[in-house]
Amino acid sequence: MERDEKTYHDPETTGLSVADDLAEAVPGEANSSSSKGKTPEVIERDSTYFIESLFMVFQVQNCLFRVPTYLLSAESQVFSGMFHLPQAGDLDNPDNVEGLSVTKPIILPNEYLKEDFRSLLKALYPLSFNITVDLSKSEWISVLKLSTMWYFIKLRNAAISELAHSGVLDSIEMVTLGRKYRISSWITGGFVRLIERYDSITDDEAIDIDSTYVTTAYKLYRMREDRIKNRWNVSDVEVVFGPELQAIRQDEEGYKTPELEIEFRPETPQLEIEVQAEANPLPEPTAIGRKSVGYKRRK
Repeated sequence: MERDEKTYHDPETTGLSVADDLAEAVPGEANSSSSKGKTPEVIERDSTYFIESLFMVFQVQNCLFRVPTYLLSAESQVFSGMFHLPQAGDLDNPDNVEGLSVTKPIILPNEYLKEDFRSLLKALYPLSFNITVDLSKSEWISVLKLSTMWYFIKLRNAAISELAHSGVLDSIEMVTLGRKYRISSWITGGFVRLIERYDSITDDEAIDIDSTYVTTAYKLYRMREDRIKNRWNVSDVEVVFGPELQAIRQDEEGYKTPELEIEFRPETPQLEIEVQAEANPLPEPTAIGRKSVGYKRRK
C-alpha cells in the first residue's frame, strides 16, 4: 500500500520530523497552537538529561578510544580543565582539531596502559544497564590506579569500597596497594593479618613489602614474635609504623574533596596538565600529587 502524498513527508527533503508526520496523520493530534495562531509553547532543556558533550578520540598505546566527554569532565577536574583549554585548529573541520577525529587523537604518554584506560571507561560508561558496575579484580585495581592519578574522587572511593568489601585482596596486596595509592586502612589491615596469621611471611612476600620500605618485614617478624609471647596488641601497629601511616593519612586528605587547585601549563611538544593539591602536596615517589596527565600532539 502506497503512502498518501498529502500526509507523508520525507524528513531528509522537507525537514519535517516523524512527530510532525504523525501529527498530520492522526486526527485531532495536530498542533492546535499553530493552527489557531497562538504563541508556540516554549520548549525547555531538561536540567539533568540535556547533556552537552563532544566525543573525543584518545590513543592509549596502540589502541583508539572514542567516548563522550561529559563524565570525564564532570568527575575529574583534570579532564575538565583539559577540555576547556583553547583548541588549536578549525572547529568546522574536525580533522584539524586534536581529539575530534581518528586522524588526530589525543595521545596519552606511554606510561598509561590501554587495559587501565579501558577499565576506567567501563566504570564511567557501562554499555548496559546494571545497578552495580561489574568489573574484575584487576579492572577495579586499574580504576583505582587512574582515578587516583587523575583525581576522579567518587570513582576512587567506589574502587576502594568494591575491592575492600569483596575480600579479593590478600594481605600483601593490601599493604602494597595501600602504600601506592595512599589508603591507610588497607595498610594497617594488611599488617594485622600478616602478624596474626598462622603461616610465616615468605621470602617473596618480604621482598614485595620491602620494595620501597626496607625494614617492614623485620618489624613484622618482631611483632609476630611478640604475638606468640602474648605481648602484642593491635594498637602496636600504629606505634611501630606511626610516621609512615601519618604521612599517608595526610595524603589521603587530598582525596576527600574534589575541590583541588589545578594548574594548566602548556609545553611544547607535549601539553602537560598538572594537578596540585596545594594544601597537601603528595610525594613524588608514589606518582601522586603534582602529577602531570599529559597528552602528545600528533604532528
